[in-house]
Order: sequence, then C-alpha cells, then structure tokens
Amino acid sequence: MNMLSIIISYPSLGFFIVSTLVYIVCRRHYYFIYDHRLLFVVGLMFSRSLTYYAIVEMLMWYLTDHEVSFVRSTVLSNIQESLSSLFVIFMAHSADSFVGRFRTLLFSTTAFISGVMLLLIFNPYDVTWLIVILVVLLALGKSGDRLLENILTDLVNEVDKSEGRNKKRSHARATIWRRVAHVSGAISATMWVAPYSLGSTHTSWNFAFLVCLISLTVTLMIFCKGHSVYHQGELIHRPIQIFFRVVRARLQKLLRSKSRCSTQERSLERKPGNEGSQQEHGDNCYKEDVKWTRFRRNQKLQIGVGVLCSFLSCVFAWQLEVNRVKELRNLGSGVNEYIETSISFLWLVPQFFMLGCMEGLTEKGMLKFYVSQVDKQVQNYGEEYMEIVWCLGQLVNTSLMLTLRRQLGWFNEGTNDETRLDMYYLVLVCVCSVNLIIYTCVAIWFYKDKKQDHNSSHDLHQHD
Repeated sequence: MNMLSIIISYPSLGFFIVSTLVYIVCRRHYYFIYDHRLLFVVGLMFSRSLTYYAIVEMLMWYLTDHEVSFVRSTVLSNIQESLSSLFVIFMAHSADSFVGRFRTLLFSTTAFISGVMLLLIFNPYDVTWLIVILVVLLALGKSGDRLLENILTDLVNEVDKSEGRNKKRSHARATIWRRVAHVSGAISATMWVAPYSLGSTHTSWNFAFLVCLISLTVTLMIFCKGHSVYHQGELIHRPIQIFFRVVRARLQKLLRSKSRCSTQERSLERKPGNEGSQQEHGDNCYKEDVKWTRFRRNQKLQIGVGVLCSFLSCVFAWQLEVNRVKELRNLGSGVNEYIETSISFLWLVPQFFMLGCMEGLTEKGMLKFYVSQVDKQVQNYGEEYMEIVWCLGQLVNTSLMLTLRRQLGWFNEGTNDETRLDMYYLVLVCVCSVNLIIYTCVAIWFYKDKKQDHNSSHDLHQHD
C-alpha cells in the first residue's frame, strides 16, 4: 500500500522506478559503471531531489496549511514552476557562454539553500513579500538540474574506458546514475522527510526544512571539494542567441520558399506544354521540405499515446470530482472545508497512472522529434528549449484559472466551498480532446510512415 501511495503522490515516480529496474537488471553490464568521482555529483543530485519532493512539490500544500486560499496557492505554485522552466534556458546560456557550469550550478544551489533557509526562519511566515522571494529562489534552485545532468554525463564519458565506448552508451550510463539519485531522493522524501510522510507520523514542516537544508549544504560542500575532477572546456556556445537566430532563419526560409514556389507555379501555368517542368519544380519544392517528413513511427506513436493518456487522465479526474461533489451534496448543509468523504483514495490511481505515462511518453517522444528536425548546433539544447514550452503551458493554465474565477466564479477559498473543479476538469477534457484531434491530423498530414518516406526519398534521388 505504501508503494502505491508513492506512485499516486508522484505520477512520474512509478515510470522512473520501473524503467530503472529494467535497465539495471536486464542490461547491467552495458548500463552500469562505477567511479568514485561520480559520487560528488550523485550526492548533490540526491539532495536536490530530496528537497524538490519534500518542499517544492509540496509548496501548494504548505501554503494551504498556512491559511492561503486554494486559488492563490495554486497560482503561486504554477508561477514557481513556470519560472523554473523559464530559468533553465538562462542557466544553460550562462553556463555555456560566460561563467561555466560549476559557477552557475553553485549559484543555483545557493539559491535553493537560501529559499529553504528563509522557510525555516520565517515559518510560519507573516509577510506577503516573503512568498515572492521564496518562489523566485526555489525556481532558481530547481532550474539547475539540467546543468547537473550535463556534468554527470561529461564525467561518465570521461571515466568510461571500456571497449566499444560511444556517446550513446555513456549517456545511458549517466542516465542510470541520475535516475537512481532521483528516485532515492523521492522515496526518502515521501517515506520519512516530507510532512505527512508515509513512514513517520512525527514529521513537520520545520523538520523537513532542517533536513533538506543540512542535506543541500553538506552535498554542495562535497561537490565543491571534488570540483577539480571536472573540466568543461571552452565556453563558446550561445544557446539563447542560437535559438533566436535559428527561428529567424527558419521563418525567412519558409517565407522565401513559399513565395518562390507560388511565383514559379504561376509562370509555369501560363506556358502550355510545360507539364514536365511543372512536375520537376514541384519535386524540387518538395525536396526542400522532405526533412520535415522524416519522422519515425516510434516517435509518432510515443507522442500520440502520451497525448491520449493526458486526455484519459483528465477524464478520470473529471469523473472523480463529479462523484465527490455528489457525495458532498448528499451530506446536506453544514459542509465545511475539512469534511472528509467516503471515496477511497484508490480512485486516484487511474488519473495519476495516466498522467505518469503521459509525462514519460510525451517528453521522450518530443525530445527525439526535436533532435531529428533541428540543426546540429541546437540539438544539445532540446530539453532546455522544451522547458520554454512547458512554461507557456503553465502560464496559460494559470490564466485560465483566474479567468474562470473572475468571470464564472468557479473557484472560491476552498475546494468544498462551492468550487467547481468538476467543470474545470471538463474544460481540460475538451482542450485535451481538441489537442488529440489536432495532433492526429498533423501527424497524418505531415509525417509519413517509414516505408512511404523511404519511397519518397528514393524517388527524389532518381529525380536528381
């Protein structure tokens, strides 16, 4: 029951546990490597994961425990996640352009420690501006995770001296260490450190703050002690500048391509007997965009199943909330914010299981698709650029909540105080269904199957 509760509390944890066990047991000789230098990084990864699941992930719960309204705590939590996603690209730019990964990660972890220290000192907080500072500091701290993963990958690539060593194998071995540290921190937070943890009934917010503060400080000192074992190289990359330059170049190329194709087609239509030239021109225009049709079946399937899982997750959440509202109405008058219903927590399993599948499948598929579509100079920043998309999605979700509260009054102070979460979930169901339809149409229209894409490429080579 405890393991099931862990998976319910953290939807992505179940996916990480299963995939990690499969990696280690089935192909441990291929995926596992050990060197004492890796422990400097893995220890810091563990403490950051512990802090995230014990404090950052529980931020909304912390705010509601301190009499912050349901809507405000949700908005603040979404803003923190949005800022964290947005800061990722700036962290990468600073690490690869100016001060290096070590100094940038030192700044990020110091911000993490400062945020936890403020929570410990001012708990319970009595000033409103403190929340704003905490949100920014926690976002800066969380945004440094990508840098630590890159450092671990570089170290594994450096210490791996086995036969048949390549970049893909080193990345897989680094992933094993990263997942072990991530899952260990999540389980430790859920079982013993976080408030209302499953393995201890005496934990509190101050206890969680103190444990995370000590863990972060000690592992950061150990990481700094082993800084000499890592060498990054020249700081020549400019991820932000590259991003805007590539986007501008793509837009200009798209506009020129469409203008040139349409102009030449009109000139060919005026001249009789140019069917062969028109066909050849169409093949040339198609050749320019043939790279956008090279999308392997597994990528398409991963993203499609992930989008479908998000739709099913919203459906399950909507139906559960409908049943909860019905039971609250059957209780009659006198319902307060803290009353409990007889609905079992096991009904949360379907929606969080689908949510975990969505996160694992969609992120992996989108990252592969991104790498297959962009130039080589920006392939290394796929996860950082994807974080910008997550940031936009979280901001849209926050704006939607505020709009529904102001215009329709669906959200009040508490979840039992005439809050229409069922209608909100219904809106998400409609949005996810439209998203699923759009993705299906785009996948069918723009991306061919592997056999069709091979035939099309073969025909193009014959034309050449």
